[in-house]
Amino acid sequence: MANSGVKIEPPKEAGWCAHKGLAIELGNGHFTTDKSIPRRRWRKWIPLYGEAQAEMDEIRRELVTRLGEERARRVADTNRNLVIFPNW
Repeated sequence: MANSGVKIEPPKEAGWCAHKGLAIELGNGHFTTDKSIPRRRWRKWIPLYGEAQAEMDEIRRELVTRLGEERARRVADTNRNLVIFPNW
């Protein structure tokens, strides 16, 4: 964006992009992404989540019971996207 006169810089705070991700090519331009969530919805409670912490903790326990610890972690602590190309 240099020609627009806008200068974009990454945030200066430590660890702003410390999360990891994975992309899997599915062929014909299709792919899927799987990226960890920096705040991890259940592991680090923040005021933005409001009064729902007890309910979210119960949902997390149910996920672990139904899916096992590893799959529950993936469901609760990652963002996944499926990209289908062309998307018109």
